[in-house]
Amino acid sequence: MHGLSCLAAAFTLAAATAIAADAPAPPARPAPAYVPTSLKPDRSTPRAPDGHPDLQGAVWEANFFAPLQAPKKGPAPDLILSEAAAKTGHDAFVGGFIKAPFLALDPEAADLMRASRGFPLVRGRRHSRLLVLPADGRMPLTPAALKESEAPSSRDRESDNPENRSTMERCLNLGATPPMAMMSAIDPWEFIQTADHIVIHAESGDEVRIIPFAKVHGPAAAHPAMGDSIARWEGDTLVVETVNFLPRDRTRGSLSGSFAVNPDAKVTERFTRVSQDELVYQFTVEDPKVYAAPWLAEFSLYRAPYVCSRAPVTRGTTAWRTSWPGRARKTASRPRSRRPRPARRRQSPPPPARIHETPGQVFDARRHGPADPAR
Repeated sequence: MHGLSCLAAAFTLAAATAIAADAPAPPARPAPAYVPTSLKPDRSTPRAPDGHPDLQGAVWEANFFAPLQAPKKGPAPDLILSEAAAKTGHDAFVGGFIKAPFLALDPEAADLMRASRGFPLVRGRRHSRLLVLPADGRMPLTPAALKESEAPSSRDRESDNPENRSTMERCLNLGATPPMAMMSAIDPWEFIQTADHIVIHAESGDEVRIIPFAKVHGPAAAHPAMGDSIARWEGDTLVVETVNFLPRDRTRGSLSGSFAVNPDAKVTERFTRVSQDELVYQFTVEDPKVYAAPWLAEFSLYRAPYVCSRAPVTRGTTAWRTSWPGRARKTASRPRSRRPRPARRRQSPPPPARIHETPGQVFDARRHGPADPAR
C-alpha cells in the first residue's frame, strides 16, 4: 500500500488558517456530524425519455484542488467552510504543496493547482476535503494498514525501470479508473446513456468505461482493466458498483492524497445530476483488508463551456530523469564499452529528403541537419 499516506497531511489546513507556528494546538473537539448532501434534482435538471436525469449533452469538469482527507494529527478542520476561510485555506494549502520536492516530476502541476477554482463546491457549500464519512474526515485504517501507510512512499524510492513506478504516475490510469478521484487538474468527463449501458469518457488519458445495466457481475476469472462494473438506477441517482480490480492498480488517488483499493474491494459510485449545471459525484470504498469501516467521499462536477478533446500522454518527458535516480546513477558509474556498436538495421524506408522548410533553410530528414538549398 505504498503511497497510502496522504501528502496533504504535510501541508495541513491548520496552517491554512494562518495560525502562528508557535501557537498552542487547539483543544480536541468532536467532529460535527455529517449532514448528507441533498441529491434531489431541481426543476432545471434535463430528463431522458425514460424519465431519469439526462447525463448526456454536457462536458462535466472537476477543477479544484483539495486534500483527500483531514490531517492525521490534531483536530480535523470543519468540513464546511465560509468562502473567506476557504480562500485563505486553499491559498495556503497550494502555497505549501508546490514546495514539495516530488512536484518536480510534473512541471505543469504547480500551474494547474494555482489555476484551480479553490476547494470543492458541493451544492453551494465549500468543502475543506473530499472525505465526508467518517465524520472526523480520516480514512478508518486498520492497525496493519496504518503501519504500512507510514512506510516510505513509492514516490520516494529509486526506480531502475518505468515498470517499477505506479501506473498512475506513468499516466496509464488517469481520469476514469474507479473511483474517479483525480483532483489536481481540470478533468473533464462526458456520458452516453442508453437503456442497456452507460459510457463514461474521461478526457485525461482519453479513457472510456462501458458499463452494462446488470444485476450480476461477470466471472471472477475475467479481470477488466478498470474493474468489473455494473450499473443500476436508484431513483434519480446512477449507481455504479465495481469489483475485481487489478492488483497493479492497488494505489489510487492523485497528488493531494492516495489510498488503497485491493483486488477484492468494492467501490460504489453515485452520479446525480441535481441541476442544469451541477452533477454530484460520490464514492464509497469497502475494503476490510485496509479499512475498519467503509468511507465516503464526494465532490461536484460542473458543466463546462467546451467539448472534450483527445488528450494523448506526452512521451519522453523530463519527469523520468527524476523518477529513475537509481538508473541514472548506475548508468553514470558504468564504464563505457570501447567495442564498436553494430550497425542498426533499417526497419522502414527512409523519410523524404525534404520534410520542413524555414526561411533560407531546407531540412534533410536523412541527415537531421540543414541541407543545401540548391539540392
